Amino acid sequence: MRIVHLLLLSMLGFMLLAACSRYEEGPSFSIWPAKDRIVNIWKWSLAVENGVNRTGELADSTIEFRDDEIVRICDLSDNCREGSWNLVTKKQKLQLIFGQKATAYEIRLLKKSEMWLSFSDSDSIVRVEWELVSGN
Repeated sequence: MRIVHLLLLSMLGFMLLAACSRYEEGPSFSIWPAKDRIVNIWKWSLAVENGVNRTGELADSTIEFRDDEIVRICDLSDNCREGSWNLVTKKQKLQLIFGQKATAYEIRLLKKSEMWLSFSDSDSIVRVEWELVSGN
């Protein structure tokens, strides 16, 4: 009887965790805080804007999220744009700020080695996917 109760409690706990997924595409549960998963150097694996694939234009660029909430986008020639980043809306959105323009992207998937974001407004629909740069 005790084993049955333990089994039922375990199944209930698992179902509760699975139902409480913070991000649409996952993961359902992570021991790493969102900020720890974001801070790193990433490369574009997919970039689509208004149905146009722009991944090739960004293939040689990297985006670095630093622990001090500075974001840098750099190309192969080390030409870099710098701004800031933060988590908003109960850590469900990643806001990027360059100059006076702030854009909050919905986090769809957030793993230590992969991150998917999306953004839409009346002018555009953007979807980006990043993967960790090797060696980081």
